[in-house]
Amino acid sequence: MQAIVIHEFGGPDVLRLEDVPQPHPGEREVRVRVHATFVARTRDISTRTGRHPYSREMRLPHILGGEHAGTVDAVGEGVDSALIGARVAVSSHLPCGDCPPCRSGRDEGCRQARILGVHRNGAYAEYCVAPAANVHRFPDDVGFAQAAAMAANGAVGTAQLDAGAVGQGTWLAIPGASGALGRVLVGLAAGRGAHVLGLTRDAASAPLIEALGAHAVVDTNRADLADELIRLTAENGVDVVIDNVAVADLFARYMPALATTGRVVLSGALAFDPLPVDARSLYVNSQAIVGVRTGNRGKIERFWEAVSGGYRLPAEGIERFPLERVAAAHAALTNGGFSGPVVLDISSGPERG
Repeated sequence: MQAIVIHEFGGPDVLRLEDVPQPHPGEREVRVRVHATFVARTRDISTRTGRHPYSREMRLPHILGGEHAGTVDAVGEGVDSALIGARVAVSSHLPCGDCPPCRSGRDEGCRQARILGVHRNGAYAEYCVAPAANVHRFPDDVGFAQAAAMAANGAVGTAQLDAGAVGQGTWLAIPGASGALGRVLVGLAAGRGAHVLGLTRDAASAPLIEALGAHAVVDTNRADLADELIRLTAENGVDVVIDNVAVADLFARYMPALATTGRVVLSGALAFDPLPVDARSLYVNSQAIVGVRTGNRGKIERFWEAVSGGYRLPAEGIERFPLERVAAAHAALTNGGFSGPVVLDISSGPERG
């Protein structure tokens, strides 16, 4: 089979298309004929350069690629053969299943957690092997590129919304609303009946964010950002901020708009500078800051239930590259060429969607 292999850390040029042996599923595993693979800005690119904390845990040569979508091609011992041919999306989180967090149903805190595409070969390839517990069927009207993009961000988005107790009538602000995760959050939150305020510096993305269900789109560059958020919420302030940007200046400018008992949910802070947290304000206003690293298997299940119930990420906003142009995809993400989801189209023919 063909796959993108890295033999050393470095720039996009280390991504090489090669012929490699086809993998075989082990016990409780499946092999997926990959149709689309999500390209993760932090995990894939940082790991490729050797700057990610997980890079030192990799064995080279290596195949990157976590969340993906395709059709089940083969199953290992202990897996129902009826799954062969199913259209599935595959998550990348690999908890151990035995530690206290795993046993309590909080496997996002697994102390021995591994990641598909980092600790084992991933899905920048025509075929990929993953645990059967990591695959989820999706509706026929969802394309493979959509499913891969949703698999990448649906579980963590669900975990973030749950951590913020976002529901009917919640005023929710989302910095980075035009990004891959931001777009998923807007749609999921709108589906819960929240009033979504999409924060972005990309004015061109405003129509898309509104189409996803945002109540309003706010320019993060405006000097009166907090005043505008307070105005939009009828002077009450925002109940929840889900911040995947974690920029110190932006954090300082939206925090005055956080309502009493409000919550800030933070993810992805490994890549960013420390934030200016006013502990006294948190205390006086009964506010909270919560970190969410990823979604556990319960959140993954809940997300795909939302998809079965009608949630969709529009295919029109997904940038797609063929496998042989993976270096261009990495370069475009690194240079800020795309803010939304980027996937690799890997298979060809009528099954690709």
